[in-house]
Amino acid sequence: MAGPESPKPLSERAEKVLEILQTHQREHPGEPVPLTLEQIGTEVGFTRERARQIYKLLSQEHDLPPLASKARQAANQEKYEKIKYLSEQNASFIEIGNRLELSAKQLSADLQRLSRKGQISQIPNYQEDLAERREVLEHEIAHLRRRGKSFKEIKQFTGATKNSISNIVTTLYERGEVPRFRAKRRTKKELTVFDRKVKKLRRSGLTYEQIAEQLDSGIFSVMSSMKRLLDRGAVERGRRKNFELDQKIKRLRIQGLGNVQIAKRLHVPLTHVEHSASRLLKMGEIESLSTNKTTDERKVFDRKVLQLRKNGLLMKEIVQQLGCSKGRVEKSMQRLYKADKLEETAHRMRSAEIRQFDADVLKLRLSGLTYRKIGQRLSSTPKRVERSVARLRKTGRIE
Repeated sequence: MAGPESPKPLSERAEKVLEILQTHQREHPGEPVPLTLEQIGTEVGFTRERARQIYKLLSQEHDLPPLASKARQAANQEKYEKIKYLSEQNASFIEIGNRLELSAKQLSADLQRLSRKGQISQIPNYQEDLAERREVLEHEIAHLRRRGKSFKEIKQFTGATKNSISNIVTTLYERGEVPRFRAKRRTKKELTVFDRKVKKLRRSGLTYEQIAEQLDSGIFSVMSSMKRLLDRGAVERGRRKNFELDQKIKRLRIQGLGNVQIAKRLHVPLTHVEHSASRLLKMGEIESLSTNKTTDERKVFDRKVLQLRKNGLLMKEIVQQLGCSKGRVEKSMQRLYKADKLEETAHRMRSAEIRQFDADVLKLRLSGLTYRKIGQRLSSTPKRVERSVARLRKTGRIE
């Protein structure tokens, strides 16, 4: 008499499938395997149908966990049962969506699927409910958009998807009910103690490095604080240069001193005093000097320039002697030329000498002599002759 049949030995691939399923069951008991039949077949090396057959065969002999696809089917079946129950209770489209926490698009797809299978009839007022739901959603989105809410914030308030919100905002914009883009919101925060200190020091004319050293802080902290202050308009862009010098000049100008007297009193160049006085005039902290006083100062300055030019000093030497700018000396010399007071000065004599030298060089150069021979003939250097030829070429008198 033959004994009971022994189970057939499993193939190598079937053993791999069993090992995968039992490993997941030990690590995650009671949970479905997060793999589909296609994924199991691809991993082991056969088709989906063969994976289904092996899984069915193993399920008869072993207690195996359900696959992800089967768990998903069970969850969908439970959802469909709830939808059928609510539809039998004559619940509206909106009520079903709110109870099951389903979006309008997802619930609509589920209803169409169940309707095709003949499991439910068409829900009453289906299209009207959809229109009513969209109308309510449009009203909420328009209200939130006018308050400057972003798409992300509207999504949190209404629970709608970002695409639905974007489409509704576009529709509302075309109707002219909401702006296309939300306005940027500016939140004003109170200044911190550090910001107030930076503001005070910056208004006193200190640089970023000086402020950081004074507050014993880093330069980047000062820069961040200055950015906040600039955004709020608490400080102006840029700083007043030479703040201490400006204050000294302001006091002396109020006492009635002129720029030249202030430069001598403070032992600074006259140009610094003039620039500082110009800044103070623009800010309205001092008044301009009277015309008579300015004219008197100009006459005194012109006499000094005339005397120094008669002594044979060059422009650079006069600037160093008087401690003023080159432009001021040039303007003074122009006034003296117009008044015919510099006809016999060193400058005119020097110009006449250069013109005579250029004329001699022109004659000798046209006769075919080189720079060296011309220099020997005129008791000069070849370099001076070369500069003279360059002047002549510039004026077009020689090629």
